[in-house]
Amino acid sequence: MICIDPGQKAQFLHRDEGAWDWYDHFPVNFHIEVSSIWALDDFTEENGATRVIPGSHKHNLLPLGFTQADTLAAEMKKGSVLVYTGKTIHGGGENKSQASRRALNIDYCVGWVRQEENQYLSIPLEVAKTFPSDLQRLIGYEMGGASVGYVREYEDPRVALYPEEPFDQTFFMELLEKSSHFSNIARSVYNYVKK
Repeated sequence: MICIDPGQKAQFLHRDEGAWDWYDHFPVNFHIEVSSIWALDDFTEENGATRVIPGSHKHNLLPLGFTQADTLAAEMKKGSVLVYTGKTIHGGGENKSQASRRALNIDYCVGWVRQEENQYLSIPLEVAKTFPSDLQRLIGYEMGGASVGYVREYEDPRVALYPEEPFDQTFFMELLEKSSHFSNIARSVYNYVKK
């Protein structure tokens, strides 16, 4: 959740993919993140609508080389959504109104990068257990690849939610088999392991 209160200054311009140690830069044509900002209030110039630099996802110029004058306000009605890649230079605007501007920010990232917020610690296990399986996977209770995100000996991270259930290692072979269609390394490992 994002709340820009009355009197708050504009946020510094940035790219969301900078969350991964300010890496300079993932290749311009390689997108690791898609972000969304859902307007819980009308977004206006006056109340601090998110500012964006259109086309900034197509270059690797530094965000701090731009000013607020280079941005446009993403004005939208309550219930609307702004969708952009992690390469888009943006920032929350200054709130010159008398009311808060609220939003829900949801980012979708490739499975092999670490999540910005550690959902495993933010959401108690007893709460995460009540979520539908798809939501559990979305918050990180899923492997990001054949060797990314496992628990102990290549166990699915859902074992942390359901330790009483028997663990089926076939999922690892299924992930490895899928990867083998796109990677010579994965194919060689898959061929070795399935012997």
